[in-house]
Amino acid sequence: MKIRMRSVVIGALMLVFLWTGNLVAQPKTYDAQVNAGVAYFRQRADQQLPLVKVGIHSQFEPYKAILEPAISEEVESAYKACLETLKPFFRTGQVAAAPYSSVKAEQRGAIVKASYRYRDALIKAKTALKIPDPV
Repeated sequence: MKIRMRSVVIGALMLVFLWTGNLVAQPKTYDAQVNAGVAYFRQRADQQLPLVKVGIHSQFEPYKAILEPAISEEVESAYKACLETLKPFFRTGQVAAAPYSSVKAEQRGAIVKASYRYRDALIKAKTALKIPDPV
């Protein structure tokens, strides 16, 4: 009888602690930490669109002259298609784009498809130039 009563008391205490929030795996600041993390990654994602427009292609430019024209044209074509996909999200005369977190799922799909095509063309150029993968 003593063991049964002891188990009941321990169980009741556990329920009280759970109910009051004193027996949880996360600290009291958990929600704030999660929200801060989500906000950080949303901000980082919102900064990604300008990279395609101004940063990546400038690294390819010096190699155009030594590549086969077909590969250069494929990269240029994929880049232009990527820019066309991104065009609605950029404001005239500004480098900043609309926040990526505000882009609809269908639009994100189109951006992903165009950027993968661009990436694949750049990989083909890298292979043709015999540039090794980074270690």
